[in-house]
Amino acid sequence: MAEHRPPPALTRCPAWVADAVFYAIIPDRATPPTTAEAARFDVLEPWSDPPAHRAYKGGTLDGIISHLDRLVDLGVTALYLTPHYVGPTYHRYKPQDLFRTDPLLGGDEAFDRLVAAAKQRGLRMIVDGVFHHVSIGHRAFVDVLEYGPTSAFRDWFHIHRFPVDPSRRDDPGYRCWNHNPSMPVLNHRHPAVREHLIAAAVHWTRRGVDGWRLDAPEGIEDPKLWPALRAAVRAIDPDVYLVGEIWTDPSPWLGPEHWDGAVHYPLLYTIREWIGGEQLALDHGPNASIPSPPIDAKTFAQRLEGLHGRHFIWQQLRMLTAVSTHDIARLGHAFGDDGRAIELANVLLFTLPGAPCVYYGDEVGMTGGLPPDNRRGFPADPSQWRDDLLQLHRDLIGLRRRSPALRRGRLRIMEAGHQHVVYARELGGEQVVVMINNGVDEATVQWPKRDRSGSRVVFGAPELVQDGAKWTVRLAGRSCAIVRSTGDRRRRVQGMSERDLDSVVIGNIGIDTNVYLPPGFSSAGAESAFTDNEDTIGQAGGFSTFGYARLGLKAGFIGYVGLDPLGRYIEAELDKAGVTTALFVDPAGTSRSINLMRPDGTRRNFYDGKAHMTLAPDLAACRALIDRARLLHVHLPNWARQLLPYARERGVPIACDLQDIENVDDPYRHDFIEAADYLFCSATNFDDPREIADALLRRNPKATVVLGLGRNGAMLADRDGHARFAPENDPRPVVDTNGAGDSLAVGFLTARVIEGRPAEEAIRWGQIAARHACTLRSSLDLITRPELIQRAQTR
Repeated sequence: MAEHRPPPALTRCPAWVADAVFYAIIPDRATPPTTAEAARFDVLEPWSDPPAHRAYKGGTLDGIISHLDRLVDLGVTALYLTPHYVGPTYHRYKPQDLFRTDPLLGGDEAFDRLVAAAKQRGLRMIVDGVFHHVSIGHRAFVDVLEYGPTSAFRDWFHIHRFPVDPSRRDDPGYRCWNHNPSMPVLNHRHPAVREHLIAAAVHWTRRGVDGWRLDAPEGIEDPKLWPALRAAVRAIDPDVYLVGEIWTDPSPWLGPEHWDGAVHYPLLYTIREWIGGEQLALDHGPNASIPSPPIDAKTFAQRLEGLHGRHFIWQQLRMLTAVSTHDIARLGHAFGDDGRAIELANVLLFTLPGAPCVYYGDEVGMTGGLPPDNRRGFPADPSQWRDDLLQLHRDLIGLRRRSPALRRGRLRIMEAGHQHVVYARELGGEQVVVMINNGVDEATVQWPKRDRSGSRVVFGAPELVQDGAKWTVRLAGRSCAIVRSTGDRRRRVQGMSERDLDSVVIGNIGIDTNVYLPPGFSSAGAESAFTDNEDTIGQAGGFSTFGYARLGLKAGFIGYVGLDPLGRYIEAELDKAGVTTALFVDPAGTSRSINLMRPDGTRRNFYDGKAHMTLAPDLAACRALIDRARLLHVHLPNWARQLLPYARERGVPIACDLQDIENVDDPYRHDFIEAADYLFCSATNFDDPREIADALLRRNPKATVVLGLGRNGAMLADRDGHARFAPENDPRPVVDTNGAGDSLAVGFLTARVIEGRPAEEAIRWGQIAARHACTLRSSLDLITRPELIQRAQTR
């Protein structure tokens, strides 16, 4: 297997998280138990009573299933469950058995029902990983209690004296969590402990969970646990999400060997301290003796920039963001049930980077102070729900779902006054401007009008006025507004508007050495006669990728380069062109090809496109890029065929460039031909190009076939017939046919798939791009979008 270079940072994390809206729920508090379920308990606290510290209310996993349709309607896409394992408390953060679902919640059968019901509705589910400590009822600790220093499990814990005594709160004889003897801390450096915890994570991942919220992970001292746990669960499902519960800066733990994100408590407190201001309840957080000082809008903006500035964009998008959690007072309590403040905080939650998480009941107006008061039973009677808050959540979640920029765009602070903040989320041609006025007085804000774009208010009711080259908004006190602008430069293909990469290219990239032969030269052996040589980035993947980038499209590339100066040069040029990459290490080094360029522009090529038969890329990294693509443009490296079924499953249009095909029955190309929506190849080797077109359509009747005919133009074919197109005229002499076929495909696909233009118009774009490539000597100087449009509009 090829050595794997860590892919670009965005692909280090599961792609689905950036688009998710989570819903956090304590199973014991989801739905009142049925009579049969209540019979499992000796005593249950009345459902509607304020919760006592240790009381069970009797909710079950089947009760959560009864909420799923409601949550889907709300716009939720993922569940977060607090612990479901066997434990001696209603919250189950003291696990006795990490491998069994608590029978009081319905047991493993109920867990399987919940997983199946969630997946049936397209919901993902993450669960709590309580790997820092266990209960004194855990079998390992029970063994220590019974056998003392002779226990086989004595090294599982941090024991400093025997006998251990959980009743001695001052010194039980072992390290415990938060000075609570009922939660002995595990010794994570002990191999058996690591194996036990990893086995538990593997057990539930195989059972269908999509991720892990890691409880109190900062206290786990063994640095080997996280890479081992990550590798174990990712081997089962490469899209598993790992998020740590960290109350401070999580930066040291965010990376390819640790977690994908963290619970973003620093952002939560920043939102509360600005929006709550002087009215923020002093007991809204666990440190009630340390009141949170109010901050103004400028301080809020500075904190935002600091919080997001310390993380890369791919880390920002995978942070689990919230305004309430099960460990702090609910938002209503923190803000004294101030509806305006609750609205502003939620607007921030759903429009700032990160995956927002709704704490169960916040959407219907549940309130409560510090635990256990914030863990009340969900109101079973809908008449007790606040319809205004329910609609607020529907509106904000719906807006986020319709806006790629709100899910994946970068954050830009535009303005910060004394009590108002304006920021934008931007992605491609979309800009979403969010305005929050937390002051009592009206605020006026302005921002530049984007060229050729339409802007409209999508949330709030401000006065929006176009003032020359600017938009002006007058925002009432304690109000907010969201304005969305979407560029009209490209018509969007139906169903693909949410993908942020126009095209992802899969193929070979390397250095093309073009050797320009002088007139009359006949021998390839006299190297000293090669007076006009040029090294450029090329090969099929290189030409196509730079072609899209030169047209101003958002391009991605998947391929191999070597760990050598040429590979570093290619990486730097791709980065300079704004290309998103998933690059892997080619053990043979960066590939080269030699092109002997004859004076008439034809060439002889020394490169085998079927090479590297044994390479195997990181499929998770490749899939993450494919998930973002509106088009997949595939060339012919052997390893690329592994990605074709996934692209088909994801509904991404596939274009395959078959290069200089001689025989359609060549089994090497069968996968590519049969998977493609668009097929490209040169037909200059055939007397009648219809023969090759018909042969390709027999193997894939649904495809559109585009044939390059060299100086004779091009042919377009599908099941309805053939159409031949004359070549485009260009006064410039042909100096290089290298890349002409790739440019034909790029030009056609840009017009047809990205722009949605008719096929006859698209073939013209393709020929213009191809003819342009024939007059150049560098893949880095391909036709630009303005040139293409200008030449397509004139004959």
